[in-house]
Amino acid sequence: MSWWLGFVASASEGMWSPEQLTELGPMMAEEGVKIPPAEMADLARGPLAAVVSLGGCTASFVSPDGLLMTNHHCVAGYLQGASDAENDRYTNGFVAPDRAGEISAGPTARAWLIEHSVDVTDTIVGGLKGKLSDAARADAIEAAIKREIAACESDGAGRVCEVSRYYGGLRYRMDRAVEIRDLRLVFAPPAAVGDYGGEIDNFQWPRHAGDYSFLRAYVAPDGSSAAFDPANVPYKPTRYGKVDPTGVSEGEAIWVAGFPGNTERYATVWEVRPVIEVAYPLAIVRMKELVALLEGYAAAHPELAGKVLPQAASIGNGLKYRQGVLASLAGVDLVGDRQAAWDQLVAWANADKKRAKAYLPALEELASIERAAGDRLVQEGLIGWFGRFARIFSASHQVYRWSLEQSRPDAERDPGYQERDRADVEASLAQVPRVFVPGAERLIVGKTLEWYDALPAAQRVPALDAFLTKHGGASAAVDALYAAADPAAPGAAFGQSPEQLRSSSDPWMQLAIVMEDGWYAAARARSEAEGGARSRVQPVVMEAMLAASTGNVYPDANGTLRVTFGKVEGYRPRDGLVATPFTSVAGMVAKHGAEPFVAPQPLRDAAATSAKSPYVMPALGDVPVDFLSTVDTTGGNSGSPTYDAEGRVVGALFDGVFESIASDYVFMPDVTRSIHVDIRYILWSLDALGGHAVVEELLAE
Repeated sequence: MSWWLGFVASASEGMWSPEQLTELGPMMAEEGVKIPPAEMADLARGPLAAVVSLGGCTASFVSPDGLLMTNHHCVAGYLQGASDAENDRYTNGFVAPDRAGEISAGPTARAWLIEHSVDVTDTIVGGLKGKLSDAARADAIEAAIKREIAACESDGAGRVCEVSRYYGGLRYRMDRAVEIRDLRLVFAPPAAVGDYGGEIDNFQWPRHAGDYSFLRAYVAPDGSSAAFDPANVPYKPTRYGKVDPTGVSEGEAIWVAGFPGNTERYATVWEVRPVIEVAYPLAIVRMKELVALLEGYAAAHPELAGKVLPQAASIGNGLKYRQGVLASLAGVDLVGDRQAAWDQLVAWANADKKRAKAYLPALEELASIERAAGDRLVQEGLIGWFGRFARIFSASHQVYRWSLEQSRPDAERDPGYQERDRADVEASLAQVPRVFVPGAERLIVGKTLEWYDALPAAQRVPALDAFLTKHGGASAAVDALYAAADPAAPGAAFGQSPEQLRSSSDPWMQLAIVMEDGWYAAARARSEAEGGARSRVQPVVMEAMLAASTGNVYPDANGTLRVTFGKVEGYRPRDGLVATPFTSVAGMVAKHGAEPFVAPQPLRDAAATSAKSPYVMPALGDVPVDFLSTVDTTGGNSGSPTYDAEGRVVGALFDGVFESIASDYVFMPDVTRSIHVDIRYILWSLDALGGHAVVEELLAE
C-alpha cells in the first residue's frame, strides 16, 4: 500500500499543482485530455482562470456575467443565514426572479480567483540560521511569510496573497488572488433535490442528488472588490466554462480542477495511529449524538429547521466520512503498513553512510514530535469542537485576541489579526446573529462540556475547570452562558482594549478571556515550537521519501488549486456487484417515497416526459442524474467543475464513494471513484424548478 519507496503515480492518481502540468503531457495524453499542458497551466488565460475557491468548497465561472456554479451543500450556510421563520430557503430553495432579486450570500461569503503563483522557498527558509531555537525558527518563518505577503499586496490592487507549504515544508509557494466579497444567491434547488437521499445516500452509489447551486459574483462599478452594495455590478471573468449540454459518455476522458483540502498520503505511522485507533472511533460515537440532538431539535421546532439542519448535515457528513475511512480500511492494515514503510525508509537511510547522516536524526526526531502530538489529540479535539459549536464563545475569543494583538506592530501580529484581516473579522462577527439558534446550540455545547467533564485529570484544562466550578459545574455554567447569550455582543465589543474587555460582566467574554490566558496562549506557544521543529525535520524526511521515489510525485492536498484527470467509469464495490457509471431520472423517481427520498412534485411531473427531453442520454434512454469517474479528489473539491477532454463543462463534482473514503490516506485505484452531478440533469431540473433564466445564461452563445 505505501509507496514511499519506488513510487510513481498512476494515470488517475494525484492532485497535481498547476506548475506541474507542463511535465505531465504524456500522462494527460494517455488520459485523453486534448488541452495543451502549457495552456492548462496558465492561471491568467487558461481554463483554470475560471475556477475559484469558496473557502472549503470550489466553484467556477460559467458565464461572462459572473455566474458561478457550485454544490448545493456548499451554499447551505448561505441559505441558513438567509432563512427565517417565514422563508426557509434551505428547505424550499431559492430562485431569484431577476438580477435585482439576487440576494446576498452573507457578510462572510468570499470567492478567491488565483491569478498568479510563485515559488518562494528560498525567501522563506533559505536564510534561516542553523542555531535558532525552534520557537525562534517558527517566528522567523512566520515573519518571512508576512513580508512576502505584505510585498505581494502592497500595490493597492485589492488582491490577497497566501503562502502555503508543500511536501512538509520542503517547498513554499505564494498565490495571489482576486478576492470577491459580494456573492449573491441566484438559484438553489430545494433541499429535497440538492440533498436527495440525505445521510442514507451520502458517500453511496447509486446516487440521485441534484447537488448544485448558482451564485453570482459582484464588484464595485470600477471593477474593484467591494462588500455587498446595491450599486455593485456583476464581475466579468477573463475565462468562463462553456457548458456542453450533450454531456459525457462511459469511458470518456474528464478532468477536474478545484481546491482539495487535505490528504495524508505521506503521513507517518506516528501521525496515522492515534487518528485511526483513537480519534476517529471516539468521534463517530460523539457525532452520532450531536446529529441526533440537532435533528430532534429541528423536528420539534420546524420554523428553525432551515437554520439547524445545515449544521446537522455538516456534522453528519463528517461522521459518515470517519465511518467510511474505518470501513474502507477493514481489509487494509494502514497502521501496520505505515509502520513497515517507516521501517523501510529507516533501512534505506541506514544502507548508506551519507544517507544515514543526512536523514536518520530527522526521522527519529519527527517520530518523537508526532508521538507527543498524538497524546494530546483527544483533549485538543474536544476543545476545538467547543470553539466550533459555541459561536458566541468563538467570536468573543476572536475579539479578545484582536485586542491583545493591537499592542504589537502590525507586522508582528499573529496571522488573522493584522489590519489586512480587519474586514474579514468584522464580517465573521456580523455573521453570528444570522446563524445563531440558542436552543439548538445549547444542546450540543452542553453535550460537549459533558464529554469534557469526563476527561481524565491529565487531559483537563485548569482554567476551564475553574470557570465551570465558579458557576456551579458544567450544567449550571451552560445555563448561565445561555441566559446571557447575545450573539451581537462580540461585534459590539470589537475594538475595545483588553482592560475594557476584562471588566465585562458577559460570561461568554469572561470564558474567552479565561481560556485565552489560561490555555490557548500556552497551546499556541507549544504549537509554534513544535512547528519550528517540524520545519527543520519534515523537509528532511520528505526529501528522503522523494529521493527513494522515481518519476513525478504530487504533493499532498493542502487547500491550494489542483488538477486531477480520469475517465467516466463504474467499479466493483464488492464481490458479485458491478456499479454502472450513470443514474437516471427514472431511477430517482423509483426511489421516491419516505424521507429522505421525497422528490418535489415539479420534478416528478417533468419526469413523465424525461425520456423525450433534449437532455436525454441516448445510451441511457433518459436524462442522467449523476455519474462516476476515476478522478482523484477529496473534501474541498466539492463544487469543482467537471470538464471534458476539450474543457467544456459537463458537471460538478460533489462526493466520493464509501468504499474509497480512505483514499485520503492511501490511493485505491480499483474503488476510488468520485461522484458528479451531470450537466444534463442540472439543465433539465433547472427548467423543471423555474430556473429558466439560468438555463438561458448557461447556453447563451
